[in-house]
Amino acid sequence: AKKEGKDAESLERELDNLRQQMADSSEAMKDLAERFEKAKQAAKNGDLDELAQQLEQAGKEFEKMEGELEDLEQAG
Repeated sequence: AKKEGKDAESLERELDNLRQQMADSSEAMKDLAERFEKAKQAAKNGDLDELAQQLEQAGKEFEKMEGELEDLEQAG
């Protein structure tokens, strides 16, 4: 019975971790969407410096998300 209790606790912790990762992922997607919206506005306004900056930041955020996805795949 103790083993089952520990297994259940372990599964509950893993579920909590997955929930947190999903929340973090959702937030990252929002941030990425905001970057693209700002980039669109910069392009519309002809502000090439701002456009480049937003696209660069979006690229960095995307690379971070890719790294996190790879970590999840390796953990699973």
